[in-house]
Amino acid sequence: MDHQDDLREELHKLREENQRLAQENQRILRQRDETTRVFRNLFDKTPHIAVQSYSRERKLIYWNLYCEELYGYSKDEVLNRTWEELFIPEEMRQAAAEKIDAWVEQGEVMPAIEVVRRHKDGSQVPVYSQHVLVHTSQGDKEIYCLDIDLRELKRSEDLLEKTLILSVTDPLTGLYNRGYYNQTIVNEMQRARRDGKVLVYAMLDLDYFKKYNDTYGHLKGDELLTRLATVLKNHLARAGDYVFRMGGEEFLVLYAIDDPADVPLMMENLLMAIEDMNIDHRKNLPYGRVTSSAGVYLHRPEENLSADDLYSRADQALYAAKARGRNCCVFFHDLTTV
Repeated sequence: MDHQDDLREELHKLREENQRLAQENQRILRQRDETTRVFRNLFDKTPHIAVQSYSRERKLIYWNLYCEELYGYSKDEVLNRTWEELFIPEEMRQAAAEKIDAWVEQGEVMPAIEVVRRHKDGSQVPVYSQHVLVHTSQGDKEIYCLDIDLRELKRSEDLLEKTLILSVTDPLTGLYNRGYYNQTIVNEMQRARRDGKVLVYAMLDLDYFKKYNDTYGHLKGDELLTRLATVLKNHLARAGDYVFRMGGEEFLVLYAIDDPADVPLMMENLLMAIEDMNIDHRKNLPYGRVTSSAGVYLHRPEENLSADDLYSRADQALYAAKARGRNCCVFFHDLTTV
């Protein structure tokens, strides 16, 4: 009899413990559900982060307020639609779905990445995306996706890039400006010396440009400078070729070369291309059309000159070309005086 009483007492204790554990489990589940609710409320108030959650089958079950702003869909439009249907191009959906499934079922890594999502209107939305796997109170799994809005950052980067471009280019011709020349010349001189190459330093000037402006007007003068810039860019289009507008009608060409023997022909072809624009300039006698003159200094790697030295020598050669009747190119090394 005592033995049965002991068993009954033990069974009663086990039932009480089981009931206690069940109540504790319910408390934990309620606490987890409350935590989920709190976090979802927090997500709804979080700016610049779009938070979504998906079922194991990748169907959308949560869509915070910022998702609506970022992607253009209301919550009612997206609930129960799949992740890939919303964001992935049709031809890539199967592979994307398989990757998500492998992550959920097998624990494969889903790294955070910068990616472009698709807005409801078809436009592109840059985001930094992170997926998180959460175990639910029902013993299932949910996928949380946090997309950080990068639109402002990208706009700032684009603006910075445009600002940088404007800071180094001439607004009229689109060529590099004198400020960028000042930033570049010493590095290019050092690079050419290090590589054992000759640095071609050529100054180019439109003949009687002031008379052209006075005769045809400044708008026509600006148009001429723009057309000249196009000719220069077409003839100097290799990586490492530089064309600068130094100011007014003065331009500077800079590039490194192994053998300078071909430079005279290149300069001749360049001046001929400018003349072949066949732009009327009746004050530019005896040619009657737009021409240009050039002065060239060939800076060899064994020389130890400054950027000002190169400018001065090319300028002397350009002055000599003007004195010889214009529409020609003079090399500093061919002058009788140094």
